[in-house]
Amino acid sequence: MAERKFAALAELRQRPDPPPLTAALATPELNAAAPPIEPPALEQPPTAAVPPPTPPSPKVPELPPVPVATAVAAVIAPETQKGRGRPPGKRSDPDWAPRTILMRAKTHRRVSIMLLERDGGPDLSELVDELLTEWISRQA
Repeated sequence: MAERKFAALAELRQRPDPPPLTAALATPELNAAAPPIEPPALEQPPTAAVPPPTPPSPKVPELPPVPVATAVAAVIAPETQKGRGRPPGKRSDPDWAPRTILMRAKTHRRVSIMLLERDGGPDLSELVDELLTEWISRQA
């Protein structure tokens, strides 16, 4: 089966490429012999009768605008409402800012393992902040 596929592919490769269509149309003998081709005429759809104008609807009193959040909150029961997305973290807290420090890889690895083993314990940034705060208080 594979041989037939490859044989057909080899046959396609051996065929000469046909001349481009634009080059064939550019020759003067073909242009003179062939009548110009005109596009077919488009049929116009029958025009429908214009419907009579609709009578004006009775005036509905306008209500004051209600904020969308209030309208949605009124529809959804409070116990089924959920917070949107994640709770804000340190990156959105103005008291915390990213810092770059150099630390030995071995120390970082050992501290990371110890912190991961403690469930609910501080993360690395909280530990560094705590240790530096203690160091500052001892310096004073």
